[in-house]
Amino acid sequence: MKSLTISLAASLLAATIGAAPAALREAVRAYITNFGGDGVSIVDPAKNEVTHTLKVGQSPHQLTCTPDGQRAVVRNTGSSDVSIIAVSQRKVVATVKVVAAPKHLAMAAVAIR
Repeated sequence: MKSLTISLAASLLAATIGAAPAALREAVRAYITNFGGDGVSIVDPAKNEVTHTLKVGQSPHQLTCTPDGQRAVVRNTGSSDVSIIAVSQRKVVATVKVVAAPKHLAMAAVAIR
């Protein structure tokens, strides 16, 4: 079932970006949380294949990106933490423990003065 879900997600993304310029198609990657496991799969939709799998906390369930697209944040319900991924490096750069299993993620652009 996991490979079917990843394949379907990659196919839908590939259809969505199919008419995009070649340079954009090269840069697009889908990040798929592997709930029930401990990883996030990075999918190349142009090739319909998983290119990397990053180890995060237990039962990753939701992922959101920072407004600039530089970081992805994953909520891990099984280990009560969130993982922060550096998108360009394709690696987990931090894990932050939270009090209880996180339920939702939201991201906002905030100007710091």
